Amino acid sequence: MSKYASYVIKSIACNFLLCIVIVFFFLIKTSISFAGDENKNRLHIATSNLPKSFYPLSVMTTESLYTLGFALRPLTNYNSKNELVCLLCSSLPTTESQTIKEISPGQSEVILTLGTYFWGDGKPVTSEDVIFTWQVGKYKGYDFPNAGFYRHDIISIEALSDQTIKITRNKNSLHAADFSDFWILPAHLEGPLFEKNPDLYLKETNYHQNPLLPGLYNGPYVISQFSPYGLIEFKPNPYWPQTEQHPLFSKITLKSIQDGHALEMHVLNHEFDLIAPSNRLQNSQIKTIINQLQETYTLDTTPALGQEMIMINTTNTVLADKRVRRALLLGIDREKIKQVVQNSKAEIAEMYLSSLERADISKNITKVNQAGAKELIEAAGFNFNPKSKIYEKDGLPLRLTLVLESNNRLRNQIAQILQSMWGEVGIDIKITTEPHRTFFGQTLKERRFDHLLFIGWPKTPHYIPSSMFSSKSIPNEINQYTGYNYMGLANANIDNLLQKLEQSQNENNEKILWSELEESLADEVHLFLYFTQSRQKFAKKDLKESL
Repeated sequence: MSKYASYVIKSIACNFLLCIVIVFFFLIKTSISFAGDENKNRLHIATSNLPKSFYPLSVMTTESLYTLGFALRPLTNYNSKNELVCLLCSSLPTTESQTIKEISPGQSEVILTLGTYFWGDGKPVTSEDVIFTWQVGKYKGYDFPNAGFYRHDIISIEALSDQTIKITRNKNSLHAADFSDFWILPAHLEGPLFEKNPDLYLKETNYHQNPLLPGLYNGPYVISQFSPYGLIEFKPNPYWPQTEQHPLFSKITLKSIQDGHALEMHVLNHEFDLIAPSNRLQNSQIKTIINQLQETYTLDTTPALGQEMIMINTTNTVLADKRVRRALLLGIDREKIKQVVQNSKAEIAEMYLSSLERADISKNITKVNQAGAKELIEAAGFNFNPKSKIYEKDGLPLRLTLVLESNNRLRNQIAQILQSMWGEVGIDIKITTEPHRTFFGQTLKERRFDHLLFIGWPKTPHYIPSSMFSSKSIPNEINQYTGYNYMGLANANIDNLLQKLEQSQNENNEKILWSELEESLADEVHLFLYFTQSRQKFAKKDLKESL
């Protein structure tokens, strides 16, 4: 697996990992003055959900990654221009500087030097922390979302000094400098707990038992107050390097407001300075806020890498027939869906790559074709029942369940439109909503959905999606539910193309391989892409230039 730290998954308004970089630069580089003295140097942020745990290797949600960005940092990440940058290292390894060396096809040796950073208790971030994190991440008893990165991507790590490490990894030299998946644990606090009993460690970790310990965090802020699903407060890390700009705010408060209408009222009462990207506001509510508070708030929407999609369980008896899957695709009118989204920045999408990456997404859009959809359904052995207006086979109706997260009104609205569209071609759709924890827990992680699952899927730049499309990445009990191939896609040609992409050392060759991969993925019809996600910058005007 490679470039996607906790690839999973949920409603997203901006790229997961890009959010972290945006948050970080925003928190330490802005210069803002607030109207009220009581709010000066304090920042109040509204979000839809707060994480229950801050354990870095377990994060699975947009909210978790967004929140982690205040207090923790991975080794590297991507900036707003999709350029790889150092966050905990002193400089990016390169082949030119001989800090990246190709040792065999698809394998590289990387020399990485850490910058001068400190945990919130004053202990320096060292090579020991990096090695310890790798040992925890690859431990066979854990089922971290990103376990494949630690178990398969990284072959070995050797400390050359307190600040320099040699990492051997299953990655070609073009992408070997990317360690955006690599969050760091403090070995001086977590090491003794892991060594005492690795099997009980995740229950005993300080991130669960003592989350207010400053030494758990290496970012510009540390957590000073934590109430799961309520609020989180941050204060500056007293050991933040003097070579970096000092954190601007004396206190940052994140408050969870899950209901969109309640959030709207709080914002209209001027209770928040900033709204986190993954909010529950609908476009109509945002327009209301902007109209009433246009002198105070501003909204800017830009395209993001993530995509809205429906995953198909290709191992289901009915959906194993590719003709039924393609009939579902032909029954969708994405232009109408875009009108519901009411977002001119949202591009209709069909391919995995977006126009922000390498693809011309306009040339492969499948147009709605209800007649064609019906022909495929009938070719799959279904007969139309004029009384129920639903296709049947062996006396059973063509009835599918569409699962999505509750409290996401936009997706729920789109799901109802899809239900109507598919009903017009003789497919009966039952919509099921689940709470956040259930949806991203067993339903998604353990593939406990029968037919269709509606989700927002984030991406990082240049990510080779082996963990999403390789047959080896289908989550199951044997592999402890690692990997993100929730569709159950198993295609030898796709596996081969992914392996070639992982080993490619030539950008032109990569483009050819990507084109072949997109064609193979489109032929499988294992998921439907609707539109690219967008990143909303919704904040007080004083903050606009900082976002």
